[in-house]
Amino acid sequence: MKNTLYMIGNTHFDPVWLWTWDDAMSSIRATFRSALDRMKEDPNYIYSFCTPPVFEWIRKTDPAMFEEIKSRVAEGRWDLAEGFWLQPDCNAPHGESFVRHGLYTQNYLQDTFGKRATTVFNIDSFGHAATLPQIMKKCGLDYYVFGRPDSGEKELEDTLFMWQSPDGSEVMAMRAGCYQGMYYMITPESMKAMCDILPDMPHGYAFVFGVSNHGGAPTRKCIAEINELIDAGYDIKYGSTADFFKANEGKLMPVIADELQVTFIGPYSNDAQIKSNNRLAEYAAIRAEIASVFAGVAYLSGAITFAWKDILFNQFHDILGGACIKNAYHDARNLHGRALQNLNEITHTAIQYITKDIAMPGVGLDNTEWNAVILNLSGVDYKGVVEAEVQWVWEHDWYEGDIELVDGSGKIYPCQMIRELSVITAFRSRIAFYAEIPAFGYKTFAVRRKNTPKPEIDFNASLENKFYKLTIGEKISVYDKVRDCELLSDAFAMTVRQDEGDTWGFNIKSYGVKSGELTFAESSIIESGSVFTTLKVKSYYNESIIEQYFTLYEDSSVIDYKYRVNWNEKHKVLKLGFDFSGGAKLTAAVPYGSIERGFDGKECPVGEWLDVSAADKGFSLLMRNNFAYDTTENHIGVTVLRSPVHGDLRRKPLDEKADYDYLNQGITEGSLRLVPHGGDYVAARIPELASAFNNPPVVVIEANHGGSLSPDGQFLKVEAKTTMVGVLKKAENGADIIIRLIEYGGKQDNVKIYGENVVMKKYEIKTLKVNASTLAVSEVNMLEEKV
Repeated sequence: MKNTLYMIGNTHFDPVWLWTWDDAMSSIRATFRSALDRMKEDPNYIYSFCTPPVFEWIRKTDPAMFEEIKSRVAEGRWDLAEGFWLQPDCNAPHGESFVRHGLYTQNYLQDTFGKRATTVFNIDSFGHAATLPQIMKKCGLDYYVFGRPDSGEKELEDTLFMWQSPDGSEVMAMRAGCYQGMYYMITPESMKAMCDILPDMPHGYAFVFGVSNHGGAPTRKCIAEINELIDAGYDIKYGSTADFFKANEGKLMPVIADELQVTFIGPYSNDAQIKSNNRLAEYAAIRAEIASVFAGVAYLSGAITFAWKDILFNQFHDILGGACIKNAYHDARNLHGRALQNLNEITHTAIQYITKDIAMPGVGLDNTEWNAVILNLSGVDYKGVVEAEVQWVWEHDWYEGDIELVDGSGKIYPCQMIRELSVITAFRSRIAFYAEIPAFGYKTFAVRRKNTPKPEIDFNASLENKFYKLTIGEKISVYDKVRDCELLSDAFAMTVRQDEGDTWGFNIKSYGVKSGELTFAESSIIESGSVFTTLKVKSYYNESIIEQYFTLYEDSSVIDYKYRVNWNEKHKVLKLGFDFSGGAKLTAAVPYGSIERGFDGKECPVGEWLDVSAADKGFSLLMRNNFAYDTTENHIGVTVLRSPVHGDLRRKPLDEKADYDYLNQGITEGSLRLVPHGGDYVAARIPELASAFNNPPVVVIEANHGGSLSPDGQFLKVEAKTTMVGVLKKAENGADIIIRLIEYGGKQDNVKIYGENVVMKKYEIKTLKVNASTLAVSEVNMLEEKV
């Protein structure tokens, strides 16, 4: 079969970038008008565009144009090749977000056009996680088109290949472009040159042509040039991405089982706040779905789906990559705020629908004013410290003494009195206590006043427990008392480095040299007691203030760390460093999976955890607010923030007199959890612990009352060794329940759920449907259809 050059007409469109969404809305109407007019002029021309939220802009602002688009889709002239809700960042989001990109897009296309996509067109995103092929395949998406990394950033055996996930799933992928470079550089000469070498290639090739970024369809000039070459006998034809891929099925191409990452580093590290808000919103959506399923009340699936779509929009690669103008982030913050508020209302309404029916242990206990219900809305057993705050005035007498908890069996739980969020003496009390809450379960405690004085804080307490000793001086060392060895010779070290990169880091390959030293100001114990001790360290750097908080627990073998940075620097990057002994293996979380990487000095994206393991000892960093790191042989530098100019695509030197907007000015906060362990991350169940760290228990304070539910309970029990639950939700259609399982250990696992045994293959993401009436379990794909 001869090889053909396919010409794929397309508009690469950024709904937000160096403009805001309302600006983009007006430009896309002109773009679509142009694309539709070209179709009238040339019956052979095929156009490709598919972004559901942008389609909805047109449906609302120009219904007649939308109907015209639908007619072109029906006749096959307008190709629906994008596959995801929009072109997202493919590193920072949760794995479940990519499932929703596929699920909601395919549902939208089927409901609106009566068709589904087969291609994910993701030409401009900044790198692609290795787990995407499995998610795509299970969303009915067989093909992938990308532009970055280009040939200068990552060598590939071929531009057309089978892209394979760690579980073995494959999609056919193409690095798009033209003979001279990216798609906007197509010329008659480049098309002729490609046709000249096609006979010697093992497969055909495709050029994507059109005007990019702010809209603009393929032009009359470009279409005329293509037609002239077709008329001259060149083996060129118009087509869709699916046409191209189908024409090359069965032809010789390599298999690539790897992530596809760019070398420029900005999008991994820019704007910690937008990435943190994204993660908060993702887990808010996951919690809302779980709470609604367990409550069994009228399920607000439409409202949750609406919120998910807000979250997905903000995952557009330039938004989540911190590459937009400053004004765009006011809109992004508001969009996340809308999603978070709606989701949290759903969650707490569902939770309190449950707690009203729980028999509280405080009933019948003397001197009991309140009850605390701790709900674990995650698939991971929780073992750790919980904080709760109760109200005295005006419901009861003023009180500032000690407190204890009592569970339904009469067991007493000591509490540590900590600073309440208000500053009104004896008005409210805040407590911390150690609790164990089963996955998808709850436990209740009676809150009992002891009528003894509130313990005083020991301001001379040391940062040491039965597990570790932290020595804080010029360096912060972590000594593992259980294994009798130094775990980290220098931990949590804040370092400032030069950063002359533009917003994307196009003009640099790595961050610069260390830039000065932090000046120590003071340190003090701010909390101490029977549950935990926290030390605060304050330092200065030029015009910036850095506050660090270290917490050790009496009954938990983790170390919690928080930072609050008031940053007022320009062209600097702030790193959080960890030094360790050599000979270790590094594994980084990616969406619904992980990947092993080397210690090569590169800035890399990371998901919810990062692990360093040696033969006899190791540690993991569980993260909520950090999404990038770099390495040397014995060092990890977690990125806290960087401060380039907003929207700086460095074409010429910056104007030294200009008043630019700089990223990450002002307050940035974050938290990490250090989890030392023996063995590796699988034995330590690090993916599960990271999920629980990002989805902590929810506390509800209840008055004394009876109820039909026991004081302690578990709604769903899943037994597994190396498999975790990613999501629990109502099916898109009907009353059934959907459960998503993820095997993270790279081995077969047998999972027991609702009395049935489910076999998980290595690194498999499996979706189950549970019949609402019979509780029978069956496998479905990610579109919730029978496999």
